[in-house]
Amino acid sequence: MAKTPAQRRWREANRERETERLRLSYLARLPEIEAKREANRDTAKAYAAKYRAANREKLAANQRAIYAANSETYKANSREWYRNNKRRAHDRSLRTTYGLSVDEYDAMLLAQSGGCAICRTSPSPQRRLSVDHCHATGRVRGLLCDRCNPGLGHFLDSPALLRAASTYLATSDDEAHILALVNGVN
Repeated sequence: MAKTPAQRRWREANRERETERLRLSYLARLPEIEAKREANRDTAKAYAAKYRAANREKLAANQRAIYAANSETYKANSREWYRNNKRRAHDRSLRTTYGLSVDEYDAMLLAQSGGCAICRTSPSPQRRLSVDHCHATGRVRGLLCDRCNPGLGHFLDSPALLRAASTYLATSDDEAHILALVNGVN
């Protein structure tokens, strides 16, 4: 470090040359530095894991404080990432929740002619069809719209309950009443 005024002036006058000299010196030593880093990689990982385990609460408190101080920035960055990576976000969600890729989802949608497996309506541009799956086995059954998917859930995914509801609707005269209301006749 430059101590006297003359040394400070020399350093200022030769800043670019010194920076280049230091850069070249670092590049010359880089293979040695990388070799040391590689040799100590396991030791460093073990030390870091031990430190994290011993200081879990402290590290979590630090992260919470950083997030609290910068929450708006984090949220804005997250929204921006999602806007720029919708397909990746959808792929990650499908893979972690159902074990499906976006390509498999698209193939299912194509096999269902682009619509709900039950009512055949196409999704709006802002919404996707939901992945219907068996809650007991996790097996994916198909893609359903926002009306049919919860509808199955309300009937506990029971074919017997759905048949009973269908029979009830078929024997009821409410259908004529609903049609009259839709057509504006009281």
